[in-house]
Amino acid sequence: MNSLVFKHFIGSFNRGDMVWSHPSQRQLVLLDGVSGALPEHAVKLCREWLQEQPENRLFRPEVIIDELNALLAKHKCQAAFCLATVKKTNEVIVDIIGNIRVYELKRYQPAESLRDKDMIHPTEVLGQALTPIPSRLCLPLSYDTKYLICSDGLSHTKIIDNGLRLDDIERNVKSKLDALKEENDWSAIVFPVDSTNEFSDSRHVDEVIIGDPSTDAAERQVHQQLAQQIMANPVLKGAKLVRNPFFKGKNSSREVDALLISPIGIFFIEVKGHEGDVELYVDSSERKSMVLWDRTTKPATKVRDANPVRKGIEAIRTFQHDLANSAGELIPEARKTVVICFTSSHGQATCIDGAGKRYPLPYSYGEAVVTDAHNLVSAIISRAKSWVGKRLKPLLSDEQIQKIADRFTHQREETENNPGYLLPGLTVDLTQEISGESSDYFKIYEASHYDDEVWAKRYIDDAFKRLDQGASAERVAREIPVLQRLGRHRVEGIPYYYWHYQNGNDLIIFLEPGYPTTLIDWLKKSPTREACIAILQQLLATLTQISEFSAPPIVLRSVNPRNIRLSSNNSVQLINFELVQSDDLKTLPINARTQFDRLYQSAEVLDASASVSGKADVYSVAMVIAYVLSGDVPKKVRLQQGRGFANLLEQTGLPEQDSDLLKKALHENPQQRPSMHVLNERIRQWK
Repeated sequence: MNSLVFKHFIGSFNRGDMVWSHPSQRQLVLLDGVSGALPEHAVKLCREWLQEQPENRLFRPEVIIDELNALLAKHKCQAAFCLATVKKTNEVIVDIIGNIRVYELKRYQPAESLRDKDMIHPTEVLGQALTPIPSRLCLPLSYDTKYLICSDGLSHTKIIDNGLRLDDIERNVKSKLDALKEENDWSAIVFPVDSTNEFSDSRHVDEVIIGDPSTDAAERQVHQQLAQQIMANPVLKGAKLVRNPFFKGKNSSREVDALLISPIGIFFIEVKGHEGDVELYVDSSERKSMVLWDRTTKPATKVRDANPVRKGIEAIRTFQHDLANSAGELIPEARKTVVICFTSSHGQATCIDGAGKRYPLPYSYGEAVVTDAHNLVSAIISRAKSWVGKRLKPLLSDEQIQKIADRFTHQREETENNPGYLLPGLTVDLTQEISGESSDYFKIYEASHYDDEVWAKRYIDDAFKRLDQGASAERVAREIPVLQRLGRHRVEGIPYYYWHYQNGNDLIIFLEPGYPTTLIDWLKKSPTREACIAILQQLLATLTQISEFSAPPIVLRSVNPRNIRLSSNNSVQLINFELVQSDDLKTLPINARTQFDRLYQSAEVLDASASVSGKADVYSVAMVIAYVLSGDVPKKVRLQQGRGFANLLEQTGLPEQDSDLLKKALHENPQQRPSMHVLNERIRQWK
């Protein structure tokens, strides 16, 4: 995070607080003068002392604390104190004296206090007889975590109880913090803020960005970075950024993470937020030729995923006709390319050619450029220079850029009244309900996309939703970003998400239909032992892929025989993601909770106040395993005690020693259950 900067804020009528920034922007001092001990004078003395110090070195904590303590004691002043220093180890060291507060804000989680206790009155301050010893915090830096350091002028209760979140301090920060004040005398520091990522004026941002904010943290990072560069970089002056546009092909449609329409060219941008190392085999003809490494596990684990370079090049060729229609005869004048951007600050992405030679990023491959977030803009400009030479000249005028951008603006407006606008060939008949798939929470209707059958899942507009309005709408629509994430990573056995339409409380999600046979009906046909094992292995493989998602994790809460579907060739599919937990929206609408199949749900899922993790799905799949092996409704108590699982395994000729693992999967304490990965590895060995 080489471009890290601190952002600091003070109250509108501030007197006894101050924030001082070192010229290098790698060190900040926050002071809060103690009431009744000349707070204004304390601030004045410290500011004057700091301004007199040499600019070519950072302060050592023990030196600045000793000097300021003696200075304030001499003038009978006191102040709480904080020194924040950026280290080369990609962390910030915070030294604190007094009741300065520190909060950690992670994506989709409420603020968490990092102090042992949040004192109303300080027990130690600068300006006392003996030099106080500071408390120290080491705060690791990453793009999906921010920290708030503040004086007691901001209310600890409001920050914790009102659920201050990371999104709240990414825009209009001053007004957000001002709403948390207990008094006008307050000061605060927010970090890390990437200088290439931060919007200085939201009005300018609205002029360059089209589309709603993404649900994906990595995509939001790239959108912010590009918007800032459009406003700051002369080469991109006049450019427009379209967030998550859809393109229509002859027989299908596709969502792109970002489209940069600039004077120097048009760039289709695919964002990859994997947090570990990445090996991208650019010459491989295999579909899954990107290897994602997780080196936090021992031994390191790897997952194969679709090659975004090949996918991107195919997309630009398939959908460029739609883009050409957007701007008529203007588009052929502008060159187009695909940019694959890896955003991880914790891993390294490498491209590997057919000869096994490894290349760092940025790396050009045909019509594609592979880069990391740090080099994103420079990689785009370099690609443009390869087209026209070092002296870049505009290929599109402001009028041409606006004409292309207008297409996406109109796209959003027309979608509000016509859910099929973005997807040619998408039709729905709301008189044709599929009653066997409907519930008291949603109705399923017949729809189609060209010749393909589609389900239109329409949520019932009940009294609870009308009373709860926006909050409930977010809870209901929870499955949309999850299906987008799973689809983007090509997780097997997940219904394809086409599109959704929302107008107020009316929400329709267009999905690939569920396979025709439920696990319940399939077992009634008395399948062979081998077929049962194959089904379980497919199911565990899919659930393991889902369990590997993080920031935020995905917890299905709906793994039961009715939601496990099978095709005519015994391919497994999971349906009904309306109960999923993948962010801070843990609370379900009242009528959604009736969808739980209590036999297959763990105790923590059924307790609305309990914390739920991926171990809840481990519990559910263990019950499903028992159901498949026995062919009968599982008896939980019998399985949790004695030889329940051992007898089932013995009857089906499977290893009895696996019974201990399956029994642990039903443990009442989620921490005692194995991970989905461990369970999958064991089931994979069954023959």
